[in-house]
Parts: sequence; structure tokens; C-alpha cells
Amino acid sequence: MRKYIKKSAFLFALIVAASALSSCGGQKEPAKDYSGMEFTVGAYRDLRTDPYNNSYSIGADKFSQDYPGAVVNFVIHKNNEELVTAIASNDVWDLQLSIMSPTVAVFRQDVFEPLDDYIDKNNKIYSKELMDEACVYNGKTYGISNVMMSDVLYAVYNENMYKDYGIKTPYEYYEEGNWSWDSFLKMVDDLKKNQLNMAMVWTKPYLNRRYGLVWNDDYSVSRMYDSQEQRDWLNFVRTIVYDKGMTNSTGGVAKRENAFRLEILPHILVAATGANSVDTIRYIPWVTKDGKHDKTYFVDYHFCVPKGAKSIDGSVELANYMIEACTEDRTQMYKNGMTQEDFAIFEDAMKDFYTIRDIEGYGYSEKNLINEFISGKPVSQHIAEIKDSLDKACSDHNKKVQEKKNSQAAQ
Repeated sequence: MRKYIKKSAFLFALIVAASALSSCGGQKEPAKDYSGMEFTVGAYRDLRTDPYNNSYSIGADKFSQDYPGAVVNFVIHKNNEELVTAIASNDVWDLQLSIMSPTVAVFRQDVFEPLDDYIDKNNKIYSKELMDEACVYNGKTYGISNVMMSDVLYAVYNENMYKDYGIKTPYEYYEEGNWSWDSFLKMVDDLKKNQLNMAMVWTKPYLNRRYGLVWNDDYSVSRMYDSQEQRDWLNFVRTIVYDKGMTNSTGGVAKRENAFRLEILPHILVAATGANSVDTIRYIPWVTKDGKHDKTYFVDYHFCVPKGAKSIDGSVELANYMIEACTEDRTQMYKNGMTQEDFAIFEDAMKDFYTIRDIEGYGYSEKNLINEFISGKPVSQHIAEIKDSLDKACSDHNKKVQEKKNSQAAQ
């Protein structure tokens, strides 16, 4: 017993000593220095000049300040095929802003580096839930993100126009738990009766695939396009565009071009803020079927590191700077641009979300679908006509999943 006590005391002393050395820098691994290094960031737009994404460049500039001589360049690329070509030619960029789930690109083309050894998922600037949802494949994380980096399907309206004509506002419906499909259609009738315009943007992937596809735990997919939820959703959309005549239209709400607009944040907020309206502009989540809680649609963005990047840890460090700057900028922009009540609702909407992943052959043009509905095509006919092609897309995808499993098992 005495020997055990002495041994324990000796081990404790070693731990204390090691801790003391670490706290004063004696044993602590020195921080890596990225001064003088050059990094190239690829994205679908120029992140330095794009009005919706230029806050990323604020983070890049801060990175260059903290690491003197570090240079950050921004390039535009169109698709992952360009990335595959760049990797093959050993001329790849160092960081990519990936739209939608990066795991799809990893599964198809294996183009990104796993980042688990370079990130702390408990970092407060990350959205762990979003990363777990969209960035984890085979237990490895391939992207880092924050919900405030994402685009959000949202509604904006001119409160003064509603009050001028005595029309019940979306906020009033929302507060009583009745911001539903039925109340939305009633609102459309009230606006049309008073010859007030609405703007609806039907060019986003939430439209035809809201309840159309289920991803299984093994990365296989099941088609749910003819589910009752999907049929109900498409019938609601058809009612809006066919019965109510609400097709794609333009114009904002701040200048009274429209009373209501459905679009993607931050686009509508940037437009409304820039219009310098004297009216009160309000923001509200997109309508739900029964007026109760529903998930908010995100177009999710993630920073990923391409295969062959010169410094994975340096790329992650740069991404952290850019995520932090974008999150801070957008949070402040939304907070300043919304009423206190609307910002509280917006924050709550960010807590629950859904995103859409693509598989080859599964997509169906939103423009074609709207044109079909405008011409009066029933939802049942639309589903019947494309169901076989969607089944084939799912079957082809699931075969690739099984092939990849077999290949991994054989290694």
C-alpha cells in the first residue's frame, strides 16, 4: 500500500510538472505560422466582390493581417469536374466553398480531404448539427460550416401596404399559430382583390423535391416522390401558380413594387436594406402546411479542402477566419435589418432545418414543373410521368453505394 501511494504521488508530480511546462510554453506545440504563404479559394462566385458573400473577404484580409505576407486569392469555378481536372494536374486550389453537401462529391469523385485531425467540432463558430447532417461520410468530416453562412428560404413583406388596405399580415397569422397553406392562399386573395402585387421565386431546389427523397444511414436513397406529403406539397404549389396565377416574378417590397416576396436570404434583405424604404419591412419564415412548426430550408454552404492542397491546416485556419467574419457580418445585418420580433423568430427558425442532396438523374427542372402547372397539368400526372426515371436514378445510385462498400471491404 505504501509503495502504491508513493508511485501515485510520483505520477501526480510528473503530471503537475508537465502541466506547468505546458502553461508556460515549455511543452506546448508551437502554433503554426502561415506568414508569406499563398492560398487560393474557389467558389461559384468571386467572394471578394459578390454583394451577398463579400464578408468572406473580410475574414481573408484579417487572416493576412495576422499572418503577415499571407496572400489570399479568389477564383471562380463552375463545377466539381473542374476540381477533378485541377487535382489531376497538380494545380488545385487550397479551399473550396461547396454548395450543398460535400459528401456527394466525396462519394462520386473523392475530391476532398477529411478534416477531423484539423478541426475542433466544438468550436463555437461551427454549426455541429449542420456539419453532421451534410459533411460526414463514413465517419469522416469533409466540410466546416455555420448556419449563418447558408441561404435560407424566407418571406418578406411591406407591412404598411397591408395596413393601408386592412389586410391581415403574415406576422398576425404567425403569432396565432395559423401561418398555414390555407391562410397564405387567403392572403393572396386579399392582395389580388386590392390589386397588390406579389413576387414568388420558383427556381430553387426546395420546390419539387421537398418530400421527394430519403437518405438512409448507409448513404443509399429511397424515392418518396409519390408520398402523400410530396403530393400535398406539389398540389399546394400547383394551386399557387395555376389557380392563383403566382408565377416567377420580380421586384422588391421596399419600393412598393410588391406587398410580399418569397426568396432566399440574404438576397431579399440586402435588396430591402438598399432600397431605403420609409415603410416597415417585415420578415417571416415560409409558410407551413398546418401553421405549426416545420423545418426551415437551407441552401447549405461548407468550406472544404481539395485533395492535394498545399496545407490542410492552413486552409482550415483560413476557413475559420472566413466563417467567423461571414457569421458576424450576416448576424449583424439581419439584426439591424429586422424588427426585434422578426429577428427573434429568425433565430428560432435557424435551430431546425432541412437541406437537399442531389443524386445523378434525380433532379427535375423547377422551370419545367412550373410551366406544366401553369398549363394545368395535375400533380398525379406529373408524378406518373417522371416516377420511372426517378426510380432508375435511385437504383443507379444505390448500385454505386454497394459497389463502393464492396470495394472498401476488399481493401
